Amino acid sequence: MATSDSREVVIEATPQEILDVVADVEATPSWSPQYQRAEILESYDDGRPKQVKMTVKAAG
Repeated sequence: MATSDSREVVIEATPQEILDVVADVEATPSWSPQYQRAEILESYDDGRPKQVKMTVKAAG
């Protein structure tokens, strides 16, 4: 038997503010508990992350 679920969230921030948070990959563990560690291994010339190593808690 198939089930489905949907949810909606209203974020009181501008699109740029949201993109700034998402782009700050090293800060991800501070707001997303399943991410235990994030490290930028390589960046583009403009500073954007090119390669990132993340440690994720999968279960338990």
